[in-house]
Amino acid sequence: MRFQDFDLFRKLPVELTIGTKLGGALSLITLSLLAILLLVEIWNAPSSTTESTLVLDEQRNDQVRFSFRVGIPEVPCRFITVNFEDPLRAYSVDLDSKWLTKTVMAGSDTYLKQKSTGISGTKMRLFDEQGRLVYSDDFEGLVSAASKLDSDMSTINSFEGMLRQSQFTIVFFYVPWCAFCTQTLPIWEEFKSQMENSKPYPSGTLNIVKINCKEEANLCRKQKIMVVPTIRMYRGNDLMKPDYYSTKRTVDLFITFARSKIDPVLEKGGSKVVEEVSPWHNHEGCILSGLYVVSKGPGFFRISTMSNGSSFEPSHVNFSHVVESIKVYDEDDKNLLTKKIAPEIIADNIEPLDNTGYISTFFQGGMSFDHYLKIVPTTYKSKLRPAARGYQITSGSHGFYKEHGMPELRITYDFSPLRLMFESRSTKQWYEFLANVCAIVGGVFTVLNLTDQSIFAYVKRQQKLRQ
Repeated sequence: MRFQDFDLFRKLPVELTIGTKLGGALSLITLSLLAILLLVEIWNAPSSTTESTLVLDEQRNDQVRFSFRVGIPEVPCRFITVNFEDPLRAYSVDLDSKWLTKTVMAGSDTYLKQKSTGISGTKMRLFDEQGRLVYSDDFEGLVSAASKLDSDMSTINSFEGMLRQSQFTIVFFYVPWCAFCTQTLPIWEEFKSQMENSKPYPSGTLNIVKINCKEEANLCRKQKIMVVPTIRMYRGNDLMKPDYYSTKRTVDLFITFARSKIDPVLEKGGSKVVEEVSPWHNHEGCILSGLYVVSKGPGFFRISTMSNGSSFEPSHVNFSHVVESIKVYDEDDKNLLTKKIAPEIIADNIEPLDNTGYISTFFQGGMSFDHYLKIVPTTYKSKLRPAARGYQITSGSHGFYKEHGMPELRITYDFSPLRLMFESRSTKQWYEFLANVCAIVGGVFTVLNLTDQSIFAYVKRQQKLRQ
């Protein structure tokens, strides 16, 4: 037996075959179908799918790093304190300079507008009078909504008119319930009496007034008076920074404070001292950057206000803020799970609060904010890189008014005891791809060959019947 006898693909001599127009047309159709189907198969070949499983986290006793960066444009850094509590480690400490950095920022309008219109694309969330969240990406609309709440302008206009009547005005802001204010009021009256009797300046140079912030609440909110007593100097309608915040309050110190503001201006012939004079509405805020090692359990950061020798008016404290970043990560993990390498199903839950603003309107001081974070350990595997470990975060945020106590900003977190395992797998193996290619080629040729044979046989039969 010869080897050729095993040939399954026997050939016909060319002399025994003929070409037809029908065969040529079907051949073109065959080649077109093959090209289309093969391109589709090649296009889908590298596709992959992500499968997830849920397992118990074996690293429950490990400690992780928790970092945050929050901008609070309405509260100065000197009044902000941050308290951290980690029940599993029995820690309750005030973060100091070792763990916390405070950076003084410009006024709130500048900061918020830069954030809302910059490349960061900060999303602004407005809370209404009832603490309900109103979603909006239009910052100008938020500003307009806030300005509509400024309904009582008569007192504010009267105050600004009073400031224009004198070259300088020194104002004592207070509330009756403040013990520090009641202790300072007699001293202030004595200071006013001495300045009026001694007449160190010409008439119309200095006006000394006091304002009750309980009766003039809108005015004090407009002037950003959070701490009482506050002693502030104005030159016309311009605020002369800084305010008098010392806990030592005596007549001599008040006279020294007034002279330190007035005398340099008068000595220079009335020219402005640019470094000390600014529009009254410009005020400082604070950017907090914190980093701490936390246990994989419940805990929270509380950002609140504190001042020795002064009192806060809760309704004037505005904790509107922008969460610039919140990150949770393992310090010793070389393969960190980031948005760049994670599929969309994971990336959307990595750092979900970043670049989000939570704003209470201008006349809605006293609102507290709470961000609750559920942190889920996550591992992502793919063929292209080693397993990456990180954390997904689900979050819930709301604003509310406390019946008692000062407003605050709280970041509460808890870690899940389970770990989400994601693995990216190819939807097709190499042998599946090869089998599909063979099926396409064989199927197209078979179907169109049968079509050709059927049509050819039918045509031949019709020709015989005509003969």
